[in-house]
Amino acid sequence: MRLSSLAKTRTDRAVLVVAAAFVVAVAAGIVLRRSGVDLVAPFSAGERIVVDDVQVWRLLSSGLIVRGALPFLQLAGLVVAALVVIHRQGPVRWAAAAVGGHVLSAVIAYWVLQVEVWKGHDGAYAAAGGHDYGISCLVAGTLGALCVDATLRWRRGAGAKEGALALVLVLLAVATVPLALSWYGVEHGLSFLVGALVIALTGRRGGYDPAPRPAHDPAPADG
Repeated sequence: MRLSSLAKTRTDRAVLVVAAAFVVAVAAGIVLRRSGVDLVAPFSAGERIVVDDVQVWRLLSSGLIVRGALPFLQLAGLVVAALVVIHRQGPVRWAAAAVGGHVLSAVIAYWVLQVEVWKGHDGAYAAAGGHDYGISCLVAGTLGALCVDATLRWRRGAGAKEGALALVLVLLAVATVPLALSWYGVEHGLSFLVGALVIALTGRRGGYDPAPRPAHDPAPADG
């Protein structure tokens, strides 16, 4: 699969360029962090949900952070899943699912957390000072999009493999439910749902066709 074949429009090409730059930036951040330098400093919900000063760009920059073990494997997983969704639904819909899931899940989770902080909930106050997740919510949004795409294809008779793929992704989402039992962990489930909703509402039922179709002129009538 050639990336150039997926760029049907200028917008598609722009999304692919930004996505490639993002991957390079994340990889550079992983390398630099091993050297003790943070490309993007980790942050907490408490730093970002001050209602009078919403720093939207920090919601986006958080996707550059890879938390947990095997950071390059996490990045590779995102790249592979993204390429599959891009091939099936196009770059724009993938970006909407991934970035939308990442940002909206954070906004919802932080809003709930802030409300509980205002109520004086000790657990919420302690959680607000902890560091949030990074690209894992982008992965969750991408997988949610892929799940719905596979389901749509299966329902259109694309074969049992599509149904099996959708089932595996659903089971994977269910398996991560224990992660949602924390103030920040709920973002993964929300990201998955947002990504799924994007494709359910806007996705191409027949998939993405990156190649322009030639016009077929009607045959001249016999005269």
